[in-house]
Amino acid sequence: MPMLAVLMAGALHVALPPPLPDPPHGVPAPASTWSEDPPSSRFSRLLRNSSRRFLLPTLEVGVCNLPYLFVSLGFATFDATVGKRHTPLNEARDAILEFNNWHEPSFRNWALNMTSLPVFPDRDAMGYNYLMHPWLGATIHMLYRNHGVSWWQSIAIVVMWAILWEYLVEAAAERPALNDVLANTGGAMLGEALFRTKMLIKAQMAPGIPRSVLMAIIDPFGTLEDIVLDVAADHLHLGPVVNYLR
Repeated sequence: MPMLAVLMAGALHVALPPPLPDPPHGVPAPASTWSEDPPSSRFSRLLRNSSRRFLLPTLEVGVCNLPYLFVSLGFATFDATVGKRHTPLNEARDAILEFNNWHEPSFRNWALNMTSLPVFPDRDAMGYNYLMHPWLGATIHMLYRNHGVSWWQSIAIVVMWAILWEYLVEAAAERPALNDVLANTGGAMLGEALFRTKMLIKAQMAPGIPRSVLMAIIDPFGTLEDIVLDVAADHLHLGPVVNYLR
């Protein structure tokens, strides 16, 4: 068998590693690196380390989306109980819907819109379609990039959040819109440019008020996150938790 292995290695031009010397009498042979760190263990460690990068930004975006989800549920419940009767509650509801540019939320609309193909374009105002959605895409992208998530993963996550918003949160009020998803995706690309500008400023400018102001303008949510984490670590004695989240 050793001779066969040598012949096969020569045929394939593969250099065989030198044999390990026998250990001295009475000394146990050292365990191989492979046995100490098998592929499954390396993969598990990589998965653990990479999942930490997604944890805090996902919690932040999820917490920001939850109130809107509850608002959709509340309006749908309101429609099922109070209905369209002219009451002060209905007037307040209409004012809130007009502010959010939503259209008659209901459980019926929810079920219908969640199973419908997206429209293009929707009926929203230009400010929502061409300012709000790109800004949200850029903000979410930078939140993930700040934690070491790659640019293409961050863009994919922005698209995922946009689809969840259209089909889960906003579906009670209106049909999902393809232009909203595209606007968020374009915003993610803008977010990448802002993130790289922020990193350039951080590398080239000396620490101080001008640098802090510029970085806060470019990435306000990332700056707010840093402030909150610093306060938690320095004043609330949550250093280990902060180090894990960062």
